Amino acid sequence: MPDFHGVVEEVASRAGGKKGRHRSRRRGRGKKTSAAEGEEKSASAQEGEAARAEPQGPGDAGEEGEPGEAAESGGTVDPAEGEESAGEEQKGRRRSRRRGRRRRKKVPAAEEAKESADAVGEEGPLAAAETFEGAEGTLSEETAPRPGEEEPEEAEEEAGEEGVPEAKGAKKVMLIDGAHPEEIRVAILREGVLEYFEVENQRRKLFKGNIYKAKVVNVAQAIEAAFVDFGGGRHGFLPLNEYCGGALIENLETWNEGDKRPHLRPGTEILVQVTKEESPIKGAAVTSYISIAGRYLVMMLGMKRYGISKKITGEKERERIRKNMEKLSYPDHLGFIVRTVGAGQPLKDLRADLTNLVKLWNRTVEGARAEKAPALLYEEQDIVVRALRDNYSSDIAEVFMDSPDSHRKASDFFDVYYPKQKGKLKLYRQKRPLFFRYNLEEQIERICLRKVPLPSGGHILIDRSEALWSIDVNSGRSARDRDIEDTAFRTNKEAAAEVARQLRIRDMGGLIVVDFIDMEHRNHNKEVERILKEGLKRDKAKTDVTSLGKFGLVAISRQRMGISFYDVLLKGCDLCAGTGSLPTVDATVVKLMRRIHSDLAREAGKVIVVRVSPPLLEAVVNQKREEITRLEKLCGSRVSFVADPSLPFLSYSVTV
Repeated sequence: MPDFHGVVEEVASRAGGKKGRHRSRRRGRGKKTSAAEGEEKSASAQEGEAARAEPQGPGDAGEEGEPGEAAESGGTVDPAEGEESAGEEQKGRRRSRRRGRRRRKKVPAAEEAKESADAVGEEGPLAAAETFEGAEGTLSEETAPRPGEEEPEEAEEEAGEEGVPEAKGAKKVMLIDGAHPEEIRVAILREGVLEYFEVENQRRKLFKGNIYKAKVVNVAQAIEAAFVDFGGGRHGFLPLNEYCGGALIENLETWNEGDKRPHLRPGTEILVQVTKEESPIKGAAVTSYISIAGRYLVMMLGMKRYGISKKITGEKERERIRKNMEKLSYPDHLGFIVRTVGAGQPLKDLRADLTNLVKLWNRTVEGARAEKAPALLYEEQDIVVRALRDNYSSDIAEVFMDSPDSHRKASDFFDVYYPKQKGKLKLYRQKRPLFFRYNLEEQIERICLRKVPLPSGGHILIDRSEALWSIDVNSGRSARDRDIEDTAFRTNKEAAAEVARQLRIRDMGGLIVVDFIDMEHRNHNKEVERILKEGLKRDKAKTDVTSLGKFGLVAISRQRMGISFYDVLLKGCDLCAGTGSLPTVDATVVKLMRRIHSDLAREAGKVIVVRVSPPLLEAVVNQKREEITRLEKLCGSRVSFVADPSLPFLSYSVTV
């Protein structure tokens, strides 16, 4: 057993040496003499003895060195005489350990002892280098590695970033689901989030985009519109400001913009194109300004020359397109508009698209002269070709489809317009359904809901009426901010971005009114307006947005691009007639009793048969048994109740 007093003395001398080393570093660095080198070795030996005498924890070993380092030095020396040299030795050991920590490597004790011993043996040159760095103020070796020496920590981080696989759904992908032929769906994802959605029911006859030879049935000057028979379920509605003289059968290929329009009369034959599908209470909306969309151009009847889409904003690109369009020849009675996807296209592609549209129009004119009204002359492309024509762009990385028929149509489309990008088309053959593979089914179900959640805990409520769409913004459980103004501002910013997205996905057309949470600061109102308008810039539909008023309302007028999934996937409720609410049980019971009393009072000696739904019959028998008996005695007639499970909830039918 070592002597206790000896151990205490060694510990005290060790502490004194540590203080001396701190004073040495404060004095600065200088060149060492050979005597100092010898004293440094002796100090190392004394430190090693103290280390063996006193058990060290992990922190002590890291601070004062490993026992093996002092064992190699040997010799004894007074600690006061080796303060400066011990400080220089300690710095060399600390530098080596710092390098090891940067490299995130566990250095074995033997290797670390050897490294420290080498540093002690080369003390002269190292001390000179340290004196130079301290004098000039350059970075220490901990922060500035030697030339040629790599930083392993940064290299490991870069390698980790490259090794991480790309996030699922990080690129823009188009999916076409045709596994069930009665319903075809098209979706576009950006970073795994649904950006575009369209669905078409093959069993439902669609009229939008089709061109018909129609006959005028009636002209209503009071509403400045005409009603035409084009072969649909109801007569089409043709506003007089949508009447083009060049669409009359006798004026085909002869009428130009600026010529006088003949008056419409019943029996007049005219070409019309459906712009809005018919509803249960309204006929389809039609126009005689015929337009047929190609890939890069849109043909317009009654327009002169050409135009360029407003969404092509680059002045140089517009000038280049203008020069190309000047080189083309146009029929006198037709005009053409360059679509947004036409930007950057060469002259030969524009000329080929124009030629195809002119041929298509000539076939339509030939059919109009040969067929009797009403007749279908041109049918809009199905959803597969239409979606590719209107939504495909070069930034879409892949186009997946799970139906061979859809793949064939898409392949034909790419052969004509994108032969070099045909490799993006892929037929999906895995067992798991395509939309489930990309986690789309849940997103599609959410866009059918009335309530849309926001990231901070708030939500928006979307309601549809005959006149307009209403969107209400609520803060909900969002209460993380300091005051109500901050909560309203943050919720409104999230709602503005989500509203722009919902308009695109749901294809909400017409008038939309958004009720934001009231805010006091004008700058907050302007910021919410900016976010909303920035989101609408990504929308292909034409929109007109008002400013955020003092009541927190914003009105948006939006063009409907296609057929909203509301009209394809959803059906009005037969029970509530689309109102979304039903009368209460008490209100229905009282209403039935009034009807029974009225029928009993008309004539005595009658038997009234009342057919009621089972829930309503139970309520009547339990609540109004005595009242019915009193009415029968008063009027001299009798009431017979019959339960009819086929009747809707809380419904009845009275037969006298």
